[in-house]
Amino acid sequence: MKTATTICAILMIAAIPASVVPNEVMAGFTYDAQPRLIQNNVTITVNNADQSTSPVRIEIVDVSGRVIEQLSGRIRRLPGVQSIPVETANWSKGMYLVVATDEVQRGVIKLLKLE
Repeated sequence: MKTATTICAILMIAAIPASVVPNEVMAGFTYDAQPRLIQNNVTITVNNADQSTSPVRIEIVDVSGRVIEQLSGRIRRLPGVQSIPVETANWSKGMYLVVATDEVQRGVIKLLKLE
């Protein structure tokens, strides 16, 4: 039997539009989140490969769509790699989405909080 949380997670994932870019690769930069099975922290890594200065918004949202972390102010579109640590110890267990959006595209990474 599916719980309300599972149904919300399925609906949230199904609501992601077809323009979402797979594999965390977007024109001009790549990003990743490790570990994907989180306990106390996660590190978001952004690589600005083409040295673009266009703005990028990265948010972490829960399955209800509520923004848990807004990382845009912590990201600089400078050449090279940036690592942004995010404390997750106070998050409830469940699924979270790391959503990166720039002027024309969007990418999504799924995270799962175990405890």
